[in-house]
Amino acid sequence: TVTRTDCTKLKFKLKPYHRAGGVYVMDDTVLEVLEDLTDNEGRQLFTASMANGPFDRLCGYPYIVTTRTPDIGSDGDLAFIDLREYYVPMEQDIVIKRSDDYDIVHNVATIVMFAVMGGKLVQPRVAAILGDEATS
Repeated sequence: TVTRTDCTKLKFKLKPYHRAGGVYVMDDTVLEVLEDLTDNEGRQLFTASMANGPFDRLCGYPYIVTTRTPDIGSDGDLAFIDLREYYVPMEQDIVIKRSDDYDIVHNVATIVMFAVMGGKLVQPRVAAILGDEATS
């Protein structure tokens, strides 16, 4: 399971200048558990925003939920990352395809574009990953 202590420890694994741009990245199964957690005074771990959605906070920092990380209980299910130090390169050329078969009766063509993207941390020190001995 993931606890508030895990969130706090991950946050303080980064230096203050990386912490300022930090974001929690977690699997959807982790979010399900964390939404029920409270601190010692009984306050919710999450702070609901006035604007809803992307302004919600976990321990005072924004979070991103994805299904591309391991499920809860696996190494890497929760991470605290300075995304300013994360590059997203294009791994192959953009592919554009046209199909006239989609709605040929109404003389409509479909255009589809594909881009294969990757991602890489600039330095390992800009990420703390739960369960990773090098950063935990």
